[in-house]
Amino acid sequence: MGEFAIDPEGRCIEQIEAAAGASPDLAVELLLGPVLTVALALRSVWCLHASAVVVNGGAVAFLGDSGAGKSTLAGYLGLQNHSGWQRIADDVLPVELGKESAVALPHFPQLKLPVNEQVGEDCPQRLPLEAIYVIEASDHAVDVGWHPLDNKTATLALLSHTVAARLFDANLLRRHLSFCVEVAACVPVRRLVYPHRLESLSAVQTLLEQWLQP
Repeated sequence: MGEFAIDPEGRCIEQIEAAAGASPDLAVELLLGPVLTVALALRSVWCLHASAVVVNGGAVAFLGDSGAGKSTLAGYLGLQNHSGWQRIADDVLPVELGKESAVALPHFPQLKLPVNEQVGEDCPQRLPLEAIYVIEASDHAVDVGWHPLDNKTATLALLSHTVAARLFDANLLRRHLSFCVEVAACVPVRRLVYPHRLESLSAVQTLLEQWLQP
């Protein structure tokens, strides 16, 4: 696929060698995926494997395993723009620690979305991260519900839902752990459980609006 070099501060990326026969599209996907993710980590910006929305001026992230429904939920909420919701991430959400709490950086290329569904220029460059929900969409769930995660469980969830963490060296792994511990301490992290059915999403929206009232 090719070889890239990243300077120690994560501010310069250079393609050293392109793999023979590799398509340009694949090179772009590699660059905007793991390469850019590692470069951002060197700058203390960590990419969560998450979808996200903004409402009432704050970002809300949804973590979950593949197939849990995080993209479906964010996509549904993003269609409720008459209620003030806007999707800002489909699969990857960069986050950094601010002076008082965590901050989401919504202008990251979402490779799975078409150009017309990328975040618009009217969206702020930085948004306070108000809450993180770990999705558990279950075929056995009857009602929508949630419960807060303790700091240890929240830290483990953040660790396991970070993009390209397997590429981090020992120094980045230490910094990443510290980041996850701090985010778990300053941002509410909750487990969100609901029936794995499209008709449940309106009930999820209603509860989120109750929980996120300014």
